[in-house]
Amino acid sequence: AFGWQERKIYWNVTVPRRPSRDVLMAKTVLESKFTEWAGLDRISTMVHGMKCLWREITKDDFGIDGEIEIVLPKKDGKGYETLGNVLKVQAKSGKKYVVRDSTDTFASPVEKTDLETWNNSRYPVLYIVYHPNDDKLYAKEVRSYVKETTSVFQPPCRLVFTKTTDEFNASYFSQIKRHGEVSPDRLTFDEKEELYTNLFPVRKLPPLFHAS
Repeated sequence: AFGWQERKIYWNVTVPRRPSRDVLMAKTVLESKFTEWAGLDRISTMVHGMKCLWREITKDDFGIDGEIEIVLPKKDGKGYETLGNVLKVQAKSGKKYVVRDSTDTFASPVEKTDLETWNNSRYPVLYIVYHPNDDKLYAKEVRSYVKETTSVFQPPCRLVFTKTTDEFNASYFSQIKRHGEVSPDRLTFDEKEELYTNLFPVRKLPPLFHAS
């Protein structure tokens, strides 16, 4: 008779350990993002305080972060109405966008290509800076600033702000209204275009027409 001898087989298996919380690779949120969001939130609050509309662009923004649509009281006193006047907004937040800061003025560095894009835009563009030390917003309409400032495209390109007149607060609404009046209409009846139809002409009607 044959006998069977029991054998024990041991396998060396390495079971991966779950990494501790200390070594997990979490996504990093930069401090600058909180400053950026604080600036956009402040713009939204201020625009709504002016009884205007604020639309933030959250996707594929290239040099434009949002837009302001001007809203005016209706003549009959029953609410407000929009007239289609729009200003585009480029918003900047943080100390890197505030240089040569003093009690009365400061400058904000910009790229020449961005400045050219905003100046050539079909719509007026407001450049708004959130000044963290002052905890205030300041704004410049780019096209009028370029028109009034000599050598504006000479490096280093900067927009200079006067704190008493450029603060973006409730009293800035008069400037928004003035700049918005030159924005192009979203709907125009002045454009003329010849249209072609693909419908066949009806030469003769049938003697009997039945519809069910």
